Amino acid sequence: MKRVLKSLLVIICVFFSIIYLLKESVPAVEEGDGDILRRSNVHAAAASTCQLEIADYLVQIASLREKIVTLENELSRATTVTTTGKTRGALGDWKVDQGNGLRSLDWNAYLSQLRVQGGLFNGSGTVNDAELLTYVAFTTERLYLVDASPNRRVIERPIGLRRREISEVISEARLVLSSHTTEATLAYGLMRASPLAGTEYELFFNGDDEVHRVLLWRPLGPLLIQEVTQPPTSGLLNVIVPLSGRVDQFRLFVRGWIGALTHRDDRQSLHLTVVYFGHDSGLDEVRRLLGNLATQFGEDRARLLTVNEPFSRARGLQIGAQGWTRTPDVLLFFCDVDVIFTSDFVDRCRWHSSPGQSVFYPILFSLYNPSVVYSLRGMPVPPKSEQLVVSKETGFWRDFGYGMTCQYLSDFLAAGSFSDWEQGAGWGDEDVHLFRKHVRSGKMRVVRAIAPGIFHLWHEKNCDEKKLTAEQYRHCLASKALNEASHAELGLLAFRYKGTTAKSNLSGTVPPAAATAANPAFLLR
Repeated sequence: MKRVLKSLLVIICVFFSIIYLLKESVPAVEEGDGDILRRSNVHAAAASTCQLEIADYLVQIASLREKIVTLENELSRATTVTTTGKTRGALGDWKVDQGNGLRSLDWNAYLSQLRVQGGLFNGSGTVNDAELLTYVAFTTERLYLVDASPNRRVIERPIGLRRREISEVISEARLVLSSHTTEATLAYGLMRASPLAGTEYELFFNGDDEVHRVLLWRPLGPLLIQEVTQPPTSGLLNVIVPLSGRVDQFRLFVRGWIGALTHRDDRQSLHLTVVYFGHDSGLDEVRRLLGNLATQFGEDRARLLTVNEPFSRARGLQIGAQGWTRTPDVLLFFCDVDVIFTSDFVDRCRWHSSPGQSVFYPILFSLYNPSVVYSLRGMPVPPKSEQLVVSKETGFWRDFGYGMTCQYLSDFLAAGSFSDWEQGAGWGDEDVHLFRKHVRSGKMRVVRAIAPGIFHLWHEKNCDEKKLTAEQYRHCLASKALNEASHAELGLLAFRYKGTTAKSNLSGTVPPAAATAANPAFLLR
């Protein structure tokens, strides 16, 4: 490819040079003074014209050279070296070292196959309406999103990798449009991703008197096996729970701990550390419950640390982590008393955490108020263990929380721990503070993923207007509403309270158990 382009450039240069020499040549004949003067004027005019043409040719040559450089860069990008050292060509055969030999692939045939099976560009022929791939709209400054989470963002500014993606797509589209096309002339664009074919982009640019549409495609490459490892299935896990009061909730936590871990073969490797703030009456009950755990799982499987100072989650986690002395390093799980996890989550905590390599930030499922969820359906509220159901009616994925995390003690300390946050009392942003340290360090792989098997139990949230500023009070009410029930259920409560749907709802009347929840004013408590 490069040789053909360079040969073409040489031929063009030689052709223009010959034209220039022909125009400069003058026949040697005898002429009079008048003829010589006229000939001189003609020569001067011809030379001037020729110089202008030469300048134009040189501009064209420079443009051709620029296009050649662009094509060479495209060719260089299309020919990359895989992690195994084999070369992949965009046109022609594609070879990958899969450990047991080479696998060849016709790239053009592969792209054609992607277009057919990926559901892009043409009709997808989906059986279910939900299979249709939805577009995300964007401009250079805005992304318009469809997000199903309660904390959904309907619009945001593209930053980081997303910003680089949009800039690259716009730059690629400009190559086939007028040189006057810039990012500012982008009217708007659409993009959607197919898990089998890649990403489709549709861009619309404003011209002088028309609109230009450019359709682009970033195809997916074939699957590549990067590594095969055996993640740990055992090893010490220190679960740290800061606590102050809330003995009834801690009793439920202990019950969930026993239910999840009793039948595990590695239950002797699980350790619970409770950091209790204060010396109130609840301390004795917590000590008794931990004593029962130690009897069932082992004397050294539960530990109580006491701190006679105001509650601070960051301080509690810091004390619990640094209080570990049994081994030089240990896997930590920062937990809360409102959280229940299953036996499967213990495995995921280990699989996604590796010392010096990765930390795990699970997105847990937050349960709605069971009095609302079940009473609206005329059902009695089941026991806590039977409420652990993942559905849009029972809860939501808590994608805005970073308090639950699995990471090794060495990585926690290397990131700076909470040493610069201990002055913060109560519940602060210490979780986000630590999360950002790992993300911005560039040293750790941060696994932020939905984690089935870990639940945040609903608990009463009080918003005291007298103790909060107007802004804090508004945020508190918003948080309370978010955790109380789904949008549809809150709406149903409001309509029932007004009496506008008394005849059309499922039961016809509000169940007695929901009498309190049916009054929207309960959110203001």
